[in-house]
Amino acid sequence: GRYRFAERMVLTSRGYGYPTAKEAALKLMETSYIPALSYSGADLLHGPLAMIDAISPVIAIVTDGKGGEALQPVLE
Repeated sequence: GRYRFAERMVLTSRGYGYPTAKEAALKLMETSYIPALSYSGADLLHGPLAMIDAISPVIAIVTDGKGGEALQPVLE
């Protein structure tokens, strides 16, 4: 119910979590027909960040290790 009015979703991760973010975005589009885009945390800060707003949920897949550590600045 929390995201029922979302018009799009953004997923992000780094390292080994990035393929999981890509697959999750695909599954969201297949099941909900809502556009879901996935970006590497590094890429998200270079332009796509402009599409983040108060009504577009962002799902961050934070893994253990260096990928999760590299994602922390993006989450802040």
